[in-house]
Amino acid sequence: MTEGEHYNDRYIRYHSAIYMPEYITVAALEFLPPAHLELPMSNHYEGLRDARRLPPSLSMPDDFEIVDVTIIRDTMALFRVCIRQPWPGTDLIDLVMVLEGDHEVVSAYWNARDDRHGTLDPAMYVENPAKAEFDYE
Repeated sequence: MTEGEHYNDRYIRYHSAIYMPEYITVAALEFLPPAHLELPMSNHYEGLRDARRLPPSLSMPDDFEIVDVTIIRDTMALFRVCIRQPWPGTDLIDLVMVLEGDHEVVSAYWNARDDRHGTLDPAMYVENPAKAEFDYE
C-alpha cells in the first residue's frame, strides 16, 4: 500500500480544479460555519502555527472559495472542507484553511494568489464523469 492509499479507501475527495458537482458545493456551504464566527484551532494547527507564520486566531471569512471537500465513503457524511480566502491587505497571498465538522481549523497554509496547482495530484480526487465518458486516449 502506497502512502496516502488508505485515505482513498476511506474517503471520497472533490477538488474545484478537477470536478466539484453543485450538490457537493451546496453540502459544503451547509457544513461551514456562519461568517465572522471565531474558529477553534486544533492541536495540529497550534503546532504548525509559528513555523508557517499563521495567525493566532481566525474567524470564518465571508469571502472564500471552496477548494477541496472530503466525504466519508461508508456514510457519505462530509468530513472536511478546505477553503481559500483572500488575505486582507495584500493582492498576492491567500490563506487556505482546512475545517472539520466542529468547525475546528485542523490545518492552514499561505498560498500565492496566482498559484495554478502545479503539485495537484488528480488521482486523489473524483474525476468529472463527462470527461471520462469522452476521453478516448
